[in-house]
Amino acid sequence: MSSKNNESGQVMAFLAVCLVVLLGFAALAIDGGMLFSDRRHAQNAADASSLAGGSGAAYYMRGYNVNYNAFICGTSGTINTQSAAEMAAITQAGLN
Repeated sequence: MSSKNNESGQVMAFLAVCLVVLLGFAALAIDGGMLFSDRRHAQNAADASSLAGGSGAAYYMRGYNVNYNAFICGTSGTINTQSAAEMAAITQAGLN
């Protein structure tokens, strides 16, 4: 006796599983790309804030004739320079 097995429809089930797996990998790729994009944006904001703080300190030092020889910790010129740098960095961070 020979019986004929009904195997129609197996390809459909296999394709459905493959489609789910393919969509899962696509979702992971998109989420990974967004993760790196968010990290890059945060790093750019931190870099811009750091540069703004440095330039704020440089502008203050130039405007009030504070040079490296007179840059002694605890003097009013140094404290004001630090405050100017912090405010410039905070302002730039707020803009980002």
